[in-house]
Amino acid sequence: MTLKELAHSAHQHLQIHAGCAIKRSHVHELLAAAFGCQSWASFLSESLLADGGAGDAPVDALPHVIGRAAQLGYGQSVSVEMGNALIRSFGKGTFHKPPLSGSDVGTKRLYRIEPGDLLFSNVFAWEGAIAIAQPEDEGRLGSHRFITCQVNPDQTTAEFLRYFFLTEDGMLKIGEASPGGAGRNRTLGLEKLMAINVPMPQLTVQQTFDRLHAEVTALKVKHAAIREANAALLPATLERVFAGGH
Repeated sequence: MTLKELAHSAHQHLQIHAGCAIKRSHVHELLAAAFGCQSWASFLSESLLADGGAGDAPVDALPHVIGRAAQLGYGQSVSVEMGNALIRSFGKGTFHKPPLSGSDVGTKRLYRIEPGDLLFSNVFAWEGAIAIAQPEDEGRLGSHRFITCQVNPDQTTAEFLRYFFLTEDGMLKIGEASPGGAGRNRTLGLEKLMAINVPMPQLTVQQTFDRLHAEVTALKVKHAAIREANAALLPATLERVFAGGH
């Protein structure tokens, strides 16, 4: 997903649920706040490729988004609705920055991303920023902030590992491997990550689990789309019903 697509998705959620007109520039600022950045410009400068949480936004994102909305001039109740709506737009995997020139990249160390790679944001993994690279990520580059791993296909799958790390037990282990205070001061250590013990059923069992989990996820996406469509349709339906009664 590109940043443009992420912003578009977030804008749609906000327009439907907040009940007021919202500038696209404000959506950018709210997204930046969700990741602990002071502005959209600082967010763009700090990340080459980032993950929205692979199912969850950062755990402390909501109050930051509500606070930024209030700073932008929205009322308290609207700011809360905007925060809740924005958080629901997360969980869509990796997203991309526009292409950069070599001079813009400067001296940053870059690492190639390939489909099937298991990705960890080294500063946000403890909040759930773990994802699997998709075909559209092929050839993309990540900065040193992203730990890129390849699984041994004879022992496990990237999907199973990602699922485990996002469970309560898995997040506890990731947190223990990410010492520090809070925010970007909690950095996931590569050696500590590699030392985590993962309960490993037989490969065939993992593959069956992955298939079932993918089917359940697809159903949840369909149900979410239906709920959003109903939420958008209901006001218009009520207006038509009551208008017809006069």
